[in-house]
Amino acid sequence: MADAPYWTAHAAVFSALAAIASAIASFAAYRRTKRLKETDLRLELQRVAARVEADLEALVHLVASAKRSREAITAVTGRTAELQVWAEEYKADHLTLGTLIVEGRGSIDPDSLKALKLTALEETLARIRALQPRIQQLLDKYKASIEADIRERDRIRP
Repeated sequence: MADAPYWTAHAAVFSALAAIASAIASFAAYRRTKRLKETDLRLELQRVAARVEADLEALVHLVASAKRSREAITAVTGRTAELQVWAEEYKADHLTLGTLIVEGRGSIDPDSLKALKLTALEETLARIRALQPRIQQLLDKYKASIEADIRERDRIRP
């Protein structure tokens, strides 16, 4: 019976050491997981930003092409009232496009990306993702405008 406290003390010390080792391992795993999540978010942010850049570039060309197309159709049909309505929408959309370009292109700096912490990465990613539906809406609108102009050209041609 005299040996019981001796073994109990060893078991308590061993349990304490195991708990400390477990806490250290858990903290190391937490930090590793956090670094992996930050890396994943950086990659996702770069992917989404590249997509937004490409969509903005396509939108700039599409809007210019739609304007030329609408002006050409108006020159043939002589419907200047329709062009004026379309031109008002175009001006508003052009302002929106300028805002989207500033928000989209200026939102990510590859050099500062490494310094961003997890929360800032998540906020930046959410902000850039919020641009995508607005860009897509304008892309769809001007694609439809060009398609309408093509149908009108086909109707005019004998």
